[in-house]
Amino acid sequence: AVFEGSWRQATPGKMLMGIFVTDLNGKRIGYGRALGRSGGRILSVIICFIGFFVALFTARSQALHDLLAETLVLEPEYGLSAPGTQPPGSPAEGGSAS
Repeated sequence: AVFEGSWRQATPGKMLMGIFVTDLNGKRIGYGRALGRSGGRILSVIICFIGFFVALFTARSQALHDLLAETLVLEPEYGLSAPGTQPPGSPAEGGSAS
């Protein structure tokens, strides 16, 4: 919860994978919401991992703990960039603005 609520928005494993956690509006989640998401993840595990399989049937591929905490796990390519990065092709990276 501490990592996901921080300015990096990701655990070390998520950072290695290039993904991060946001709220439904693409903003950083607070420590309270991150703690709730962690508690929801425990619930997802307790019920025979069914909470993770929920992601197969939701429009945004949200697991049960993401639905409960109203969060998303995103990759920078999907329109919302990770903290401190610019989307590919942005003027800050020297790409075209087309």
